[in-house]
Amino acid sequence: MKTFFKIDMRKKRQRKSPVLDITENQLQEQLNDVFDAYQIRYLRMPDFCWQWITRNAPIEIKAALSRAFGGMPDNIALVPIDEKYNLALSVELKVKGRKRHGKQKHWQSVISETPDTNISLVQEYLDTVEIIKLLWNKYKESLVPGEHEDWDVDSRSVTVQDT
Repeated sequence: MKTFFKIDMRKKRQRKSPVLDITENQLQEQLNDVFDAYQIRYLRMPDFCWQWITRNAPIEIKAALSRAFGGMPDNIALVPIDEKYNLALSVELKVKGRKRHGKQKHWQSVISETPDTNISLVQEYLDTVEIIKLLWNKYKESLVPGEHEDWDVDSRSVTVQDT
C-alpha cells in the first residue's frame, strides 16, 4: 500500500515569546511618532538620502560622507538641559536577528528592536534628563557670583588661571 501523505506526529516547538514581523522602516516611523508625542527634537538622515547618494554621487563624495557619517545611529534625540546645553541619546534601530556592522559599533548607541522598547527607552531617557537638569541647576546655584572670578570657563573645560 502506498502512502501519499506523510503525517508528522511530533509536537511542534512553541516560541516562548511571539516574534513581531516588523520592518526597520515601521520601527523608525513608530520611534518618530514617540519623539513627536513627547516633543523631543531629533536628528535623522532618511534612508532614501543615503540610497540616492550611493547611486548617484561621485566616488569622492561617497568616500567623504562615509568617513564623516559612517555608522551614524538612526536617530539622535536632543533635549535641552538649559539654554546652552543639550543631552543627546543615540538610538540604533535593528530588527530582531540583525546585528550592527563595524562602523556602527564605534558609536555608543542604544539598540531598540521592538516598539515597546522604543517607548520605554524614551521614558527612561526623559527621566534621566530630569535628574541631570536637577543636578545641573544645583551645581549652577552652588556657584556664588564673584567667588570664582579666577575661573575661565568654556564649553570644553574648566581651567583655573594663576593669580
